[in-house]
Amino acid sequence: MKKSLVLGLAALASVAVGSTADAGETKISGYYMFRVQDADITASEPAASTAWDNERAMWHRLQLNLDFIASPKTHAHLVTRALDSVNVTGAAADSTASWTIKQAWLETDLYGVGAKMGHMPISMHDDILVNHDTNGFGAILLSKSFGDTTVLVGDVRVAESNTRGASANAGAGMGADDDDVDLYVVSVLGKAGMANYQVTGALMNAAADSTVANNLTVNASDSARDWWLAATVGANVSDIDITGTLIYENGWKNAANNSQAHDSDFLAALRLKGKTGFGGWNGYAFYAGEDFNNIVGTNAVWSKTWDQSGPGGRDLMNTLFSTCASAASYTATSGSGGCTFLPANGNVSNTENLWGVGAGLTVKTGGWTINPMLDYASVTDRSPANSATNTALFKSAWGGTLALSTKLDEGTTLGITGSYVDPSSDNTLLAAQTGAHKEDSIHAVMVDVKMAF
Repeated sequence: MKKSLVLGLAALASVAVGSTADAGETKISGYYMFRVQDADITASEPAASTAWDNERAMWHRLQLNLDFIASPKTHAHLVTRALDSVNVTGAAADSTASWTIKQAWLETDLYGVGAKMGHMPISMHDDILVNHDTNGFGAILLSKSFGDTTVLVGDVRVAESNTRGASANAGAGMGADDDDVDLYVVSVLGKAGMANYQVTGALMNAAADSTVANNLTVNASDSARDWWLAATVGANVSDIDITGTLIYENGWKNAANNSQAHDSDFLAALRLKGKTGFGGWNGYAFYAGEDFNNIVGTNAVWSKTWDQSGPGGRDLMNTLFSTCASAASYTATSGSGGCTFLPANGNVSNTENLWGVGAGLTVKTGGWTINPMLDYASVTDRSPANSATNTALFKSAWGGTLALSTKLDEGTTLGITGSYVDPSSDNTLLAAQTGAHKEDSIHAVMVDVKMAF
Protein backbone atom coordinates (compact mmCIF):
# COMPACT_ATOMS: atom_id res chain seq x y z
CA MET A 1 0.00 0.00 0.00
CA LYS A 2 1.42 3.42 -0.93
CA LYS A 3 2.35 5.50 2.09
CA SER A 4 1.02 8.65 0.42
CA LEU A 5 -2.42 7.06 0.45
CA VAL A 6 -2.10 5.66 3.94
CA LEU A 7 -0.73 8.76 5.65
CA GLY A 8 -2.24 11.56 3.61
CA LEU A 9 1.15 12.96 2.58
CA ALA A 10 0.66 13.04 -1.19
CA ALA A 11 0.95 16.83 -1.15
CA LEU A 12 4.33 16.73 0.60
CA ALA A 13 5.84 14.19 -1.76
CA SER A 14 6.63 15.08 -5.36
CA VAL A 15 3.61 15.29 -7.63
CA ALA A 16 3.80 12.64 -10.31
CA VAL A 17 3.19 14.20 -13.71
CA GLY A 18 3.26 10.97 -15.65
CA SER A 19 6.04 9.10 -17.44
CA THR A 20 4.77 10.25 -20.84
CA ALA A 21 5.40 13.94 -20.07
CA ASP A 22 7.97 15.65 -22.29
CA ALA A 23 10.07 18.71 -21.52
CA GLY A 24 8.22 21.91 -22.39
CA GLU A 25 4.82 20.19 -22.21
CA THR A 26 1.76 21.75 -20.56
CA LYS A 27 -0.93 19.40 -19.29
CA ILE A 28 -4.48 20.48 -18.44
CA SER A 29 -6.94 18.46 -16.36
CA GLY A 30 -9.81 19.22 -14.02
CA TYR A 31 -13.56 18.90 -13.86
CA TYR A 32 -16.90 20.61 -14.44
CA MET A 33 -19.66 19.94 -11.93
CA PHE A 34 -23.30 21.05 -11.89
CA ARG A 35 -25.42 20.55 -8.78
CA VAL A 36 -29.08 21.07 -7.88
CA GLN A 37 -29.71 21.29 -4.17
CA ASP A 38 -32.38 21.52 -1.48
CA ALA A 39 -30.97 22.18 2.00
CA ASP A 40 -31.82 23.37 5.50
CA ILE A 41 -28.72 23.95 7.63
CA THR A 42 -30.40 26.07 10.34
CA ALA A 43 -30.24 23.95 13.50
CA SER A 44 -31.02 26.84 15.85
CA GLU A 45 -34.13 28.65 14.69
CA PRO A 46 -36.01 31.61 16.20
CA ALA A 47 -39.10 30.23 17.94
CA ALA A 48 -41.32 32.77 16.22
CA SER A 49 -40.05 33.65 12.77
CA THR A 50 -41.34 33.77 9.23
CA ALA A 51 -37.87 33.95 7.74
CA TRP A 52 -36.86 31.46 5.06
CA ASP A 53 -35.45 28.17 6.22
CA ASN A 54 -34.83 25.99 3.16
CA GLU A 55 -32.59 26.97 0.28
CA ARG A 56 -33.08 25.64 -3.23
CA ALA A 57 -30.17 26.48 -5.46
CA MET A 58 -28.17 25.48 -8.49
CA TRP A 59 -24.39 25.48 -8.19
CA HIS A 60 -21.61 24.88 -10.67
CA ARG A 61 -17.81 24.77 -10.75
CA LEU A 62 -15.13 24.55 -13.40
CA GLN A 63 -11.73 23.68 -11.99
CA LEU A 64 -8.55 23.65 -14.08
CA ASN A 65 -5.35 21.91 -13.01
CA LEU A 66 -2.33 22.94 -15.09
CA ASP A 67 1.07 21.22 -15.02
CA PHE A 68 3.97 23.05 -16.68
CA ILE A 69 6.78 20.56 -17.27
CA ALA A 70 10.33 21.75 -17.88
CA SER A 71 11.91 18.35 -17.16
CA PRO A 72 11.12 15.19 -15.18
CA LYS A 73 12.61 16.92 -12.10
CA THR A 74 11.30 20.47 -12.57
CA HIS A 75 7.67 21.39 -13.01
CA ALA A 76 5.19 24.04 -11.85
CA HIS A 77 1.52 23.56 -11.00
CA LEU A 78 -1.55 25.77 -10.97
CA VAL A 79 -5.02 24.99 -9.61
CA THR A 80 -7.67 27.56 -10.46
CA ARG A 81 -11.44 27.81 -10.34
CA ALA A 82 -12.72 29.41 -13.53
CA LEU A 83 -16.27 29.26 -12.13
CA ASP A 84 -17.46 28.63 -8.60
CA SER A 85 -20.89 30.18 -8.15
CA VAL A 86 -24.42 29.53 -6.91
CA ASN A 87 -26.01 31.98 -9.32
CA VAL A 88 -26.64 29.83 -12.38
CA THR A 89 -29.43 32.18 -13.42
CA GLY A 90 -28.04 34.57 -16.01
CA ALA A 91 -27.80 37.42 -13.50
CA ALA A 92 -24.80 39.73 -13.35
CA ALA A 93 -23.68 38.07 -10.14
CA ASP A 94 -22.82 34.92 -12.11
CA SER A 95 -19.30 36.19 -12.63
CA THR A 96 -18.47 36.52 -8.93
CA ALA A 97 -15.78 34.24 -7.50
CA SER A 98 -14.51 33.44 -10.99
CA TRP A 99 -10.88 32.69 -11.85
CA THR A 100 -9.84 32.16 -8.25
CA ILE A 101 -6.31 30.78 -7.98
CA LYS A 102 -6.35 28.11 -5.27
CA GLN A 103 -2.77 26.80 -5.50
CA ALA A 104 0.42 27.61 -7.44
CA TRP A 105 3.83 26.10 -6.74
CA LEU A 106 7.14 24.96 -8.23
CA GLU A 107 8.94 21.64 -7.71
CA THR A 108 12.58 21.01 -8.55
CA ASP A 109 15.78 19.31 -7.43
CA LEU A 110 18.41 21.24 -5.45
CA TYR A 111 21.59 19.20 -5.65
CA GLY A 112 19.85 15.97 -4.74
CA VAL A 113 17.29 17.51 -2.37
CA GLY A 114 13.67 17.70 -3.48
CA ALA A 115 12.25 21.21 -3.16
CA LYS A 116 8.74 22.63 -3.32
CA MET A 117 7.99 26.34 -3.06
CA GLY A 118 4.91 28.48 -3.52
CA HIS A 119 1.28 28.31 -2.41
CA MET A 120 0.71 24.58 -2.27
CA PRO A 121 -1.60 21.89 -0.87
CA ILE A 122 -0.32 20.37 2.37
CA SER A 123 -1.92 17.35 3.98
CA MET A 124 -0.40 15.73 7.05
CA HIS A 125 -1.24 12.75 9.25
CA ASP A 126 -4.31 11.31 7.55
CA ASP A 127 -5.73 14.80 6.89
CA ILE A 128 -6.02 15.39 10.65
CA LEU A 129 -3.03 17.51 11.70
CA VAL A 130 -3.25 19.63 8.52
CA ASN A 131 -5.52 19.41 5.50
CA HIS A 132 -5.52 21.98 2.71
CA ASP A 133 -9.21 21.34 1.84
CA THR A 134 -8.73 22.64 -1.76
CA ASN A 135 -6.84 25.75 -0.57
CA GLY A 136 -3.12 26.01 0.05
CA PHE A 137 -0.32 27.32 2.22
CA GLY A 138 2.64 29.52 1.34
CA ALA A 139 5.61 27.30 2.08
CA ILE A 140 9.10 26.05 1.31
CA LEU A 141 9.44 22.28 1.72
CA LEU A 142 12.61 20.21 1.34
CA SER A 143 12.78 16.41 1.23
CA LYS A 144 15.49 13.76 1.06
CA SER A 145 15.03 9.99 0.82
CA PHE A 146 17.32 7.40 2.36
CA GLY A 147 16.10 4.02 1.17
CA ASP A 148 12.59 3.51 2.58
CA THR A 149 12.88 6.60 4.80
CA THR A 150 12.09 10.15 3.73
CA VAL A 151 12.90 13.23 5.81
CA LEU A 152 10.95 16.43 5.20
CA VAL A 153 11.56 19.89 6.64
CA GLY A 154 9.54 22.98 5.94
CA ASP A 155 8.64 26.55 6.77
CA VAL A 156 4.93 27.14 6.28
CA ARG A 157 3.78 30.75 6.27
CA VAL A 158 0.47 30.60 8.13
CA ALA A 159 -0.21 34.35 8.17
CA GLU A 160 1.59 37.48 7.02
CA SER A 161 -1.03 40.14 7.64
CA ASN A 162 1.43 42.85 8.72
CA THR A 163 -0.88 44.13 11.46
CA ARG A 164 0.07 46.10 14.54
CA GLY A 165 -1.56 45.65 17.92
CA ALA A 166 -2.78 48.38 20.25
CA SER A 167 0.44 48.16 22.26
CA ALA A 168 2.50 50.40 19.97
CA ASN A 169 2.19 52.55 16.84
CA ALA A 170 -1.38 51.47 16.13
CA GLY A 171 -2.40 52.62 12.67
CA ALA A 172 1.15 53.55 11.68
CA GLY A 173 1.35 50.68 9.19
CA MET A 174 4.55 49.29 10.64
CA GLY A 175 3.31 45.78 11.37
CA ALA A 176 4.90 43.20 13.64
CA ASP A 177 8.66 43.32 14.15
CA ASP A 178 9.07 39.79 12.80
CA ASP A 179 7.20 37.54 10.40
CA ASP A 180 3.66 37.24 11.70
CA VAL A 181 3.07 33.49 11.99
CA ASP A 182 5.32 30.63 10.87
CA LEU A 183 4.94 26.87 11.23
CA TYR A 184 8.24 24.97 11.28
CA VAL A 185 7.89 21.27 10.46
CA VAL A 186 10.19 18.24 10.63
CA SER A 187 8.63 14.98 9.46
CA VAL A 188 9.95 11.44 8.91
CA LEU A 189 8.12 8.92 6.72
CA GLY A 190 9.14 5.33 6.38
CA LYS A 191 8.27 1.66 6.26
CA ALA A 192 8.85 -0.89 9.02
CA GLY A 193 7.86 -4.43 8.10
CA MET A 194 4.26 -4.39 6.88
CA ALA A 195 3.52 -0.93 8.31
CA ASN A 196 4.01 2.57 6.93
CA TYR A 197 4.61 5.33 9.44
CA GLN A 198 5.03 9.06 9.83
CA VAL A 199 6.31 11.04 12.82
CA THR A 200 6.14 14.83 12.84
CA GLY A 201 7.18 17.66 15.11
CA ALA A 202 5.67 21.07 14.37
CA LEU A 203 6.26 24.43 16.05
CA MET A 204 4.06 27.45 15.39
CA ASN A 205 5.46 30.84 16.32
CA ALA A 206 3.25 33.95 16.30
CA ALA A 207 5.25 37.14 16.63
CA ALA A 208 4.30 39.85 19.11
CA ASP A 209 1.72 42.26 17.67
CA SER A 210 0.68 39.75 15.02
CA THR A 211 -3.02 39.05 14.55
CA VAL A 212 -2.74 35.55 15.98
CA ALA A 213 -0.77 36.60 19.07
CA ASN A 214 -3.07 39.52 19.83
CA ASN A 215 -6.09 37.22 19.75
CA LEU A 216 -4.45 34.58 21.95
CA THR A 217 -2.34 36.29 24.58
CA VAL A 218 -3.23 38.08 27.79
CA ASN A 219 -0.97 41.05 27.01
CA ALA A 220 -1.12 42.64 23.58
CA SER A 221 2.67 42.88 23.40
CA ASP A 222 3.24 39.14 23.98
CA SER A 223 4.17 36.60 21.34
CA ALA A 224 2.50 33.16 21.22
CA ARG A 225 4.00 29.75 20.63
CA ASP A 226 2.69 26.18 20.48
CA TRP A 227 4.01 22.81 19.35
CA TRP A 228 2.61 19.46 18.24
CA LEU A 229 4.00 15.93 18.13
CA ALA A 230 2.14 13.53 15.83
CA ALA A 231 2.48 9.89 14.81
CA THR A 232 0.50 7.95 12.19
CA VAL A 233 0.80 4.26 11.37
CA GLY A 234 -0.92 2.48 8.47
CA ALA A 235 -1.00 -1.22 7.68
CA ASN A 236 -3.06 -3.86 5.92
CA VAL A 237 -3.99 -6.69 8.27
CA SER A 238 -6.13 -9.57 6.95
CA ASP A 239 -7.24 -7.39 4.00
CA ILE A 240 -8.30 -4.58 6.34
CA ASP A 241 -6.62 -1.19 5.89
CA ILE A 242 -5.93 0.25 9.34
CA THR A 243 -4.73 3.82 9.92
CA GLY A 244 -4.14 5.13 13.43
CA THR A 245 -3.13 8.65 14.44
CA LEU A 246 -2.09 10.13 17.79
CA ILE A 247 -1.36 13.86 18.23
CA TYR A 248 -0.16 15.73 21.32
CA GLU A 249 -0.51 19.51 21.60
CA ASN A 250 1.48 21.40 24.23
CA GLY A 251 -0.72 24.49 24.63
CA TRP A 252 -0.20 28.12 23.64
CA LYS A 253 2.47 30.00 25.56
CA ASN A 254 1.24 33.32 27.05
CA ALA A 255 -2.44 32.37 26.70
CA ALA A 256 -4.63 32.73 29.79
CA ASN A 257 -3.97 30.09 32.45
CA ASN A 258 -6.47 27.22 32.64
CA SER A 259 -7.94 28.20 29.29
CA GLN A 260 -8.58 25.91 26.35
CA ALA A 261 -5.81 27.68 24.43
CA HIS A 262 -3.25 27.40 27.24
CA ASP A 263 -3.59 23.79 28.41
CA SER A 264 -2.12 20.73 26.68
CA ASP A 265 -4.19 17.83 25.35
CA PHE A 266 -4.30 15.11 22.69
CA LEU A 267 -6.26 13.67 19.75
CA ALA A 268 -6.55 9.98 18.82
CA ALA A 269 -8.15 8.65 15.63
CA LEU A 270 -8.65 5.32 13.87
CA ARG A 271 -9.87 4.58 10.35
CA LEU A 272 -10.72 1.13 9.02
CA LYS A 273 -11.48 0.02 5.48
CA GLY A 274 -12.19 -3.42 4.05
CA LYS A 275 -13.67 -5.28 1.09
CA THR A 276 -16.77 -7.45 0.79
CA GLY A 277 -18.24 -9.58 -1.94
CA PHE A 278 -20.61 -6.75 -2.91
CA GLY A 279 -18.24 -3.81 -2.47
CA GLY A 280 -16.66 -2.65 0.76
CA TRP A 281 -17.04 -1.12 4.19
CA ASN A 282 -15.37 1.59 6.24
CA GLY A 283 -15.42 2.94 9.75
CA TYR A 284 -13.82 5.63 11.90
CA ALA A 285 -13.54 6.73 15.52
CA PHE A 286 -11.85 9.78 17.00
CA TYR A 287 -11.44 11.57 20.31
CA ALA A 288 -10.20 15.16 20.69
CA GLY A 289 -9.68 16.43 24.23
CA GLU A 290 -11.40 19.60 25.40
CA ASP A 291 -8.09 21.52 25.47
CA PHE A 292 -6.71 20.18 22.18
CA ASN A 293 -6.12 22.89 19.57
CA ASN A 294 -5.21 21.92 16.03
CA ILE A 295 -2.78 23.79 13.80
CA VAL A 296 -5.51 25.18 11.54
CA GLY A 297 -9.25 24.72 11.21
CA THR A 298 -8.60 21.48 9.39
CA ASN A 299 -11.15 19.20 7.76
CA ALA A 300 -10.53 15.56 8.62
CA VAL A 301 -13.33 14.35 6.24
CA TRP A 302 -14.65 11.64 8.53
CA SER A 303 -17.52 10.94 6.09
CA LYS A 304 -19.84 12.62 3.60
CA THR A 305 -22.08 13.63 6.48
CA TRP A 306 -19.14 15.71 7.70
CA ASP A 307 -17.96 16.90 4.28
CA GLN A 308 -19.83 16.74 0.97
CA SER A 309 -17.21 18.41 -1.24
CA GLY A 310 -18.09 19.97 -4.58
CA PRO A 311 -19.76 23.34 -5.29
CA GLY A 312 -22.23 24.32 -2.58
CA GLY A 313 -21.58 21.16 -0.61
CA ARG A 314 -23.45 21.31 2.70
CA ASP A 315 -21.21 19.78 5.37
CA LEU A 316 -23.86 19.13 8.00
CA MET A 317 -21.77 17.75 10.88
CA ASN A 318 -19.00 20.29 10.25
CA THR A 319 -21.58 23.09 10.19
CA LEU A 320 -23.11 21.96 13.47
CA PHE A 321 -19.78 21.48 15.26
CA SER A 322 -17.84 24.42 13.87
CA THR A 323 -15.18 26.40 15.71
CA CYS A 324 -17.92 28.86 16.58
CA ALA A 325 -20.44 26.35 17.92
CA SER A 326 -21.03 28.20 21.18
CA ALA A 327 -24.02 30.13 22.40
CA ALA A 328 -22.11 33.42 22.36
CA SER A 329 -21.40 33.13 18.64
CA TYR A 330 -25.01 32.73 17.53
CA THR A 331 -26.98 35.75 16.40
CA ALA A 332 -30.62 36.50 17.01
CA THR A 333 -31.58 35.02 13.65
CA SER A 334 -29.45 31.86 14.03
CA GLY A 335 -26.25 30.84 12.37
CA SER A 336 -22.68 31.37 13.47
CA GLY A 337 -20.41 34.19 12.43
CA GLY A 338 -16.85 35.36 12.73
CA CYS A 339 -15.28 31.87 12.68
CA THR A 340 -11.50 31.74 12.57
CA PHE A 341 -8.95 28.98 13.12
CA LEU A 342 -7.88 30.56 16.40
CA PRO A 343 -8.71 28.68 19.60
CA ALA A 344 -11.18 30.24 22.00
CA ASN A 345 -13.26 29.25 24.99
CA GLY A 346 -16.00 26.89 23.90
CA ASN A 347 -13.98 25.84 20.84
CA VAL A 348 -15.60 22.88 19.06
CA SER A 349 -14.65 21.45 15.67
CA ASN A 350 -14.26 18.10 13.92
CA THR A 351 -10.75 17.82 15.43
CA GLU A 352 -11.17 19.77 18.69
CA ASN A 353 -13.20 19.19 21.88
CA LEU A 354 -15.25 16.47 20.19
CA TRP A 355 -15.45 12.70 19.81
CA GLY A 356 -17.28 10.66 17.22
CA VAL A 357 -17.81 7.32 15.51
CA GLY A 358 -19.19 6.26 12.15
CA ALA A 359 -19.49 3.42 9.67
CA GLY A 360 -20.44 3.01 6.04
CA LEU A 361 -20.95 0.47 3.26
CA THR A 362 -20.20 0.51 -0.46
CA VAL A 363 -22.59 -1.62 -2.51
CA LYS A 364 -22.16 -2.03 -6.27
CA THR A 365 -25.17 -3.30 -8.18
CA GLY A 366 -26.66 -2.77 -11.64
CA GLY A 367 -24.15 -0.11 -12.65
CA TRP A 368 -24.79 1.90 -9.49
CA THR A 369 -22.61 2.45 -6.44
CA ILE A 370 -24.67 2.83 -3.25
CA ASN A 371 -22.96 4.27 -0.18
CA PRO A 372 -24.97 4.46 3.08
CA MET A 373 -23.27 5.75 6.24
CA LEU A 374 -24.17 6.54 9.85
CA ASP A 375 -22.43 9.06 12.12
CA TYR A 376 -22.53 10.15 15.76
CA ALA A 377 -20.59 12.90 17.56
CA SER A 378 -20.58 14.45 21.02
CA VAL A 379 -18.83 17.43 22.59
CA THR A 380 -16.06 16.27 24.95
CA ASP A 381 -16.50 19.09 27.47
CA ARG A 382 -19.33 21.59 27.21
CA SER A 383 -17.47 23.97 29.51
CA PRO A 384 -13.81 23.80 28.47
CA ALA A 385 -13.04 27.17 30.09
CA ASN A 386 -13.25 25.47 33.52
CA SER A 387 -16.28 27.48 34.54
CA ALA A 388 -19.68 26.43 35.79
CA THR A 389 -21.32 27.73 32.61
CA ASN A 390 -21.87 25.51 29.58
CA THR A 391 -20.78 27.21 26.37
CA ALA A 392 -21.32 24.51 23.72
CA LEU A 393 -24.71 25.14 22.17
CA PHE A 394 -25.03 21.63 20.69
CA LYS A 395 -23.91 18.77 22.89
CA SER A 396 -24.31 15.85 20.47
CA ALA A 397 -25.81 14.78 17.15
CA TRP A 398 -26.47 11.70 15.09
CA GLY A 399 -26.98 11.58 11.36
CA GLY A 400 -26.20 9.86 8.12
CA THR A 401 -25.88 10.04 4.37
CA LEU A 402 -27.10 7.94 1.46
CA ALA A 403 -25.08 8.54 -1.70
CA LEU A 404 -25.76 6.94 -5.10
CA SER A 405 -23.65 7.33 -8.23
CA THR A 406 -23.52 5.85 -11.73
CA LYS A 407 -21.38 6.36 -14.81
CA LEU A 408 -23.11 8.28 -17.62
CA ASP A 409 -20.21 8.46 -20.05
CA GLU A 410 -16.43 8.34 -20.08
CA GLY A 411 -15.31 10.46 -17.12
CA THR A 412 -18.88 11.56 -16.40
CA THR A 413 -20.95 10.51 -13.39
CA LEU A 414 -24.41 11.19 -11.99
CA GLY A 415 -24.64 11.54 -8.22
CA ILE A 416 -27.69 11.60 -5.92
CA THR A 417 -27.00 12.34 -2.25
CA GLY A 418 -29.15 12.88 0.83
CA SER A 419 -27.83 13.78 4.29
CA TYR A 420 -29.66 14.26 7.59
CA VAL A 421 -28.46 15.32 11.06
CA ASP A 422 -30.51 15.48 14.27
CA PRO A 423 -28.79 17.57 16.99
CA SER A 424 -29.21 17.55 20.74
CA SER A 425 -28.88 21.04 22.20
CA ASP A 426 -28.93 22.86 25.50
CA ASN A 427 -32.52 24.09 25.68
CA THR A 428 -31.57 26.70 28.28
CA LEU A 429 -28.96 28.23 25.98
CA LEU A 430 -31.35 28.12 23.04
CA ALA A 431 -34.16 29.83 24.93
CA ALA A 432 -31.78 32.50 26.19
CA GLN A 433 -30.88 33.65 22.68
CA THR A 434 -32.50 36.85 21.48
CA GLY A 435 -35.91 36.00 20.10
CA ALA A 436 -35.89 32.60 21.84
CA HIS A 437 -34.63 29.75 19.67
CA LYS A 438 -35.65 26.16 19.17
CA GLU A 439 -33.75 23.07 18.07
CA ASP A 440 -34.31 21.69 14.59
CA SER A 441 -32.87 18.94 12.41
CA ILE A 442 -30.90 19.83 9.29
CA HIS A 443 -30.68 18.16 5.88
CA ALA A 444 -29.29 18.44 2.36
CA VAL A 445 -30.44 16.71 -0.85
CA MET A 446 -28.23 17.05 -3.92
CA VAL A 447 -28.27 15.83 -7.53
CA ASP A 448 -25.16 16.51 -9.55
CA VAL A 449 -23.40 15.69 -12.80
CA LYS A 450 -19.60 15.75 -12.84
CA MET A 451 -17.34 15.51 -15.87
CA ALA A 452 -13.64 14.94 -15.20
CA PHE A 453 -11.12 15.58 -17.98
